Amino acid sequence: MGNETMTDSANYRFYEFDVLASDDAGGYFDDLLIRLSYNSNAFGDSLVQNSNVKISKGSNFNSNTYIDPNANVIDETNTVLGIPFGTDFNTSILNRTLLSSTPKEILHIRITINQCKLPVNIDFFDINFTPLFSFYVITPNSSVVDAIPYDNTDYSVGIYDELCSPIITYFTPTVSTGIGDSITIKGKYFGNDRFNNNGIDTAQIRFRNADKTNLLYMSRLDNADYLYWSDTEIRVAATSLVTTEDLAGIGTGKFIVKNKWGDTVKSNSNLFVEYAIRNYGQEYPDVYLKKRANLIYDTSGYVFAFDSIILNDPLKKAVTEKAIRDWNCYTGANFKILYDDTTQIANSFISFNNNSTSDTIGGNTGQRYSVSCYQNDISKYEIFILGFDIKMNPNNLSFDTIGNVESNKYSYYSMLIHELGHAFQLGHILNSQTELMYPSISNGQYKTFSPNLLSGANDVITYTQTYNYIYCDYLPMIFDNINCGSTNSTFDNKSKDDFLIYPNPFTNQLTVELSSESSDKVEIILYDILGKKIESFIFESGQRVLPISVKNLSEGTYLLNVNINNKATTRQIIKIK
Repeated sequence: MGNETMTDSANYRFYEFDVLASDDAGGYFDDLLIRLSYNSNAFGDSLVQNSNVKISKGSNFNSNTYIDPNANVIDETNTVLGIPFGTDFNTSILNRTLLSSTPKEILHIRITINQCKLPVNIDFFDINFTPLFSFYVITPNSSVVDAIPYDNTDYSVGIYDELCSPIITYFTPTVSTGIGDSITIKGKYFGNDRFNNNGIDTAQIRFRNADKTNLLYMSRLDNADYLYWSDTEIRVAATSLVTTEDLAGIGTGKFIVKNKWGDTVKSNSNLFVEYAIRNYGQEYPDVYLKKRANLIYDTSGYVFAFDSIILNDPLKKAVTEKAIRDWNCYTGANFKILYDDTTQIANSFISFNNNSTSDTIGGNTGQRYSVSCYQNDISKYEIFILGFDIKMNPNNLSFDTIGNVESNKYSYYSMLIHELGHAFQLGHILNSQTELMYPSISNGQYKTFSPNLLSGANDVITYTQTYNYIYCDYLPMIFDNINCGSTNSTFDNKSKDDFLIYPNPFTNQLTVELSSESSDKVEIILYDILGKKIESFIFESGQRVLPISVKNLSEGTYLLNVNINNKATTRQIIKIK
């Protein structure tokens, strides 16, 4: 048995499946008898008597050679069907069907559903008796008296699925949203379409809302996000913008499949969203498009001006500068500060929102953009980011930049580089509360750049540098890593090396992270400023991250030598209280 599915009419729902047969020797099918038991609580009893079963010939057996199974099926008992099927002895010209080792559909069975959420328990019955009625012939038109009994008849296992409940057998495990990826979900009982008998699209996929941290599921995706829907496979766009969900995107987590009859199932494991790229909706008379934006301004970049609250407070100003320069240092983004060069013109602004309530934390990044430069009838217009307006809430802030955030305060540095991530066109993700682009932050929590975030940043860089638009006056942003040695960046620069060192400056622990798992041993040697060796450390084969305890070191400057494949690189690090 196989090809289980559910269908409906105006008044009833049906459970349908095929009976399939194969013959390793390749004989022509002549005759069989099958008996099928079923769960009478799920389907009712005496299916034939109550007109709740319909049996039709398989597509390869739909000729006058074979009898009508629906006219011959009986209630063997009130929970067992008896189904004889084979050659019609009254047919003068016979043309039997050849069986092979590949199973063919002999019968299609449709049963009216009585009650959902019960096991169907459909199985072959009396299998020690029914093989006596299994016959084949040598040629398609052999006489009925020449039928030969099969030497051996094997029966497959039955069907024990819960009636009506969708079943997920596979889904795309990892995606990035907003870049054109799709999510495939395979299984059964999804329904052949999304619309109920009233024409309402009741079938939905409900993903985690990437803007919410409280396990909230979206109620639906946009119609355009549903790319394909069948009873056994669904494909949806991995979107970072759902208009009915306050423009939120799909987040990491389990998801729910809801078929058009309202039956649901939740995935057993998480869908993982590595990173999210912000999309912008464009509505046209004939289509609604979700598109990502282009970073522009060539070498001039995005120039940030600060409000007076930041400019007049040396600590706020220093941390704000550091956040911008760290983004520049680690991604090559052309994020600049207005007063670094008096010839620059500000196109972006960072300020404190003094109208926020006392319990408001974090910030908000507004995007100023242009929709222009018509491309073609399919992609329509391009989107260009003209600048950013970042408003930070001033409540209960810590201005630490190395991970020593007070337990009752919020890290201004972490929240600002989060907002700069939005400026860089990154959206929220729910992978871990420690991720920089996670939609919330806790008291005392310190966040900084992470591998997932940098994968998203690299995607933005690649997309921007592709420069695949025409008829425009805008030039794409040029990315160029600067010398990070003078920025006291939380991460050491990875553009030239195959490793990270963070935090720097450090207090009690330092971490060295390789860009990929090491295939050979990697040696790290710590020296004082006079060149005296203090300690050495080893990355074992396959190891990627090595935490180093340095709590016993005195304050001061040290050198860390990292030797990868006989290539030695030395970096200056600083120990502070």
